[in-house]
Amino acid sequence: MATLVNNLFGKSKETFWQQAYTDLLKFVILLRRLVDGYTTFAEVYRYILEDHKIESEISTLKASLSESPEVVVVSAADYEIRVAHQPWTNWFQDGPDHMAHQYRADLE
Repeated sequence: MATLVNNLFGKSKETFWQQAYTDLLKFVILLRRLVDGYTTFAEVYRYILEDHKIESEISTLKASLSESPEVVVVSAADYEIRVAHQPWTNWFQDGPDHMAHQYRADLE
């Protein structure tokens, strides 16, 4: 990712800026993964250029986290056998023997 940015904008002699944009890229990727579960390079590029998108995503994320979400819970064994290789992302451990995912009708 840092190499891509260096190729697009040139490499600065100051290490501060290289670390700053690397941290920005990490932040945007993490934000996109939390909100949608995935991201693309094109989306990361747009989010960095249009800062209002970052603010909008943070507001959306805060609103979604303020409510208790409905989740789909499966046993860890069923998760490994049936779900782990499916396209749904953002599964999290719900106790030692269960996995959970925010409710989605297509997942149910």
